[in-house]
Amino acid sequence: MRSGRAALVFLAVLSSALVSRAENEKQSTFLTNVIRIHTEVVKAHYSSAKLFQMELLDVAPITLGRDCTQRLQVNSAFTIDSNLKYIAVSSVFSACDGSLKSLPSVLERTFLTSPCGPRYAAEQANKSCGSPLNAPEPANLHLPLMGLDIRWSSALASLESREVDLSQPYDIWIATAARVAGHLQDFDFTEPQRLAERLQSIDPKSALILFRGRAMHPGENLATIALVQAGTGQILAVNERTPLKMAPPVRPNY
Repeated sequence: MRSGRAALVFLAVLSSALVSRAENEKQSTFLTNVIRIHTEVVKAHYSSAKLFQMELLDVAPITLGRDCTQRLQVNSAFTIDSNLKYIAVSSVFSACDGSLKSLPSVLERTFLTSPCGPRYAAEQANKSCGSPLNAPEPANLHLPLMGLDIRWSSALASLESREVDLSQPYDIWIATAARVAGHLQDFDFTEPQRLAERLQSIDPKSALILFRGRAMHPGENLATIALVQAGTGQILAVNERTPLKMAPPVRPNY
């Protein structure tokens, strides 16, 4: 009897592990396809292009690699052989497998600050992206994402262990530690100085994932914001019920 129960427990654990592995592979397939498609589009015209950031907009993280009824917009940015210009790519993908659902939009942009269309009401007064016009962005803020290794399932598991609700919509930003550190003031982390010091100890080219929740509490302008190391899934910071900061959007603007 005991051996029979032990066998059932073993099979249950094995089944769970296989399901988890399958989900991990689906999530990896989604990200791999998205990165491959955007990279191929850009490299057809700019052979030296290198990815330095990616945004997944208005998506529930748990749907990636699972829900084929959902679509999401993905914006990517690539450096080229220029200190002032980069290439921005935007398109719509299936949330389950990363298959392309719209023709990519490819635009040449500048690292110089310029007037922009306001995304938030707070920007209506000045129509500015928040920095002095024509101010160049430091080169270390757009270092390429080298050897991109994203442990998506580990990141989600870490957040779930902190009871973060991943069924709600988030804007997800994948960028280097140097870029995140340079834009830390754009986000409402409760201990920004401590987080900034921690980021200084991380390889500036290593990838981080920032989850910025959309308003998730009815009638309140509150959401969750979290920062996770892409390669390990380790949480660097997580704040719940954070007031959504009506600040200028993180450049580049799409």
